[in-house]
Amino acid sequence: MLLPRLIPTRLSPLVAPKLARPLPRFASIPSSTPPPPSIPRPPQKHKKGKAKASVPPARPPTATPIGSKGLRLQEFDFFRPIQQRPADGLVVALSTAQSYNFQALVESLNALGLVNGARNLIGEAVYLPRWSPGGSPIEGDKPEVGEIFLFESGSIVAWGLKKSSVELFLRTVIRGASDNGALGWVEQGRYSEHESEVLEYRVEPKSLTKIVGDTIILTTPPSPMEAPTQSGVNPPDDLLARLAFSAGMARITKLGVYEQQFDHFATGTAGIPQLLEAGSKEPFKKKEIIKRVGILHSFRQKLNLEDENLLDEPEFLWEDSQLYSQYTSICNALEFQPRLETLNQRLEYAFQLEATLLDLMNTDTSHRLEWIIIILIAFEISIVLIREIHGLLTDDEPSANETKSPKVAIEA
Repeated sequence: MLLPRLIPTRLSPLVAPKLARPLPRFASIPSSTPPPPSIPRPPQKHKKGKAKASVPPARPPTATPIGSKGLRLQEFDFFRPIQQRPADGLVVALSTAQSYNFQALVESLNALGLVNGARNLIGEAVYLPRWSPGGSPIEGDKPEVGEIFLFESGSIVAWGLKKSSVELFLRTVIRGASDNGALGWVEQGRYSEHESEVLEYRVEPKSLTKIVGDTIILTTPPSPMEAPTQSGVNPPDDLLARLAFSAGMARITKLGVYEQQFDHFATGTAGIPQLLEAGSKEPFKKKEIIKRVGILHSFRQKLNLEDENLLDEPEFLWEDSQLYSQYTSICNALEFQPRLETLNQRLEYAFQLEATLLDLMNTDTSHRLEWIIIILIAFEISIVLIREIHGLLTDDEPSANETKSPKVAIEA
């Protein structure tokens, strides 16, 4: 989606449709396939006379204290397993609305003085390379600064910020101007409760850009200097990799919203099988059943048919296999496809349940109509019989009078 003309000139050259120019193949991004395990080398045998000149075998890091000589903390940290190292930052994703109005978003950024740093990242997201929640940092800590991706599907993905800071961004930037009534609403179809997903990321310069478990591995830390400022300059490879991960997390949080909404729907229908088992033929009125069927169709349309559905993948992934593998890796790590299939199966079961109620109700209605028709036919038959019997009785009386009249005339 194009950002409006309200964006300054340093941003406007980057405003382009999603496929205004073909994306290059970023060969510099290493493959997400882990390297093959190295074959352990046999221990080196040193001659007795040259034991002092040879390099002694390295001892395990756990056997040497951190403060001992000859062992630097940085080297010790890199030799530790990835799962045991502290995280370098968090990746926080929030899904707050059905969609974002980007024109109102730009007006909100302009009102807060943030529009000069905003970028339209290849037509997929509005990118803020540097945002800080403000406030005085704790003594000895660095100020909290992170980057933010805003997606038109109504999702926020922040790198290097705490969850509380991202929620502060939601209140001040996304909802602040709207709640005050000064500008238009950024959120279209705001959710009563937003869905969130939090992962960790670590920087491993000698590793590959990938995801291991619930941890994203980056080769370089998120840097605000990576955002292109000139027309015709492609975004750096690492920035596009984070965009691919962010697009995956935005889609997963959107799926979480639909799961939560369907759980709320299923709570209202949980007692229907017990009512049917007890012999109740109509647990709900027909109007309520039709309303529930409409809600289910709305769910299915959001999942499979709308522009921001969960089946279609972002277009910028089509021409780069590395970005596509990074996007699918985070979706696989968070079980996106199995969760989507499970939700569709639950929708199918809910449709069958509502269809059963409609069939029962239609059956009862047809039975009532049949009895009404039978009663009407019986009533009509009874009327015909009464008419016929009455006609027979009236025909007998004149014939009796005619037989008596000649005798009276003869006697006279």
